[in-house]
Amino acid sequence: MKNKMNCPNCNKDNPELAIKCECGFVFKGYEEASDTSKDTLKTSSSGGMGMGNIIFIILHVIGVIFGFWMLIITIPCHLIYSKINK
Repeated sequence: MKNKMNCPNCNKDNPELAIKCECGFVFKGYEEASDTSKDTLKTSSSGGMGMGNIIFIILHVIGVIFGFWMLIITIPCHLIYSKINK
């Protein structure tokens, strides 16, 4: 490869015309139409709440109201969801 672009997320060298790194980082200036709908459900980079997190918080509250045993299910699911969407 003559010209390389270094990914700021994983420091991997990518071809100059690469649109997306293997780690999932989308290089500046490119926006994929299918990714825009996913971005609205994820938390923003500034730390805002996404729709998925709001749903899990509601489920946590329901879990407390109807019995703490539901938290055994909702908390691990929320943690897994958060890790997948980072």
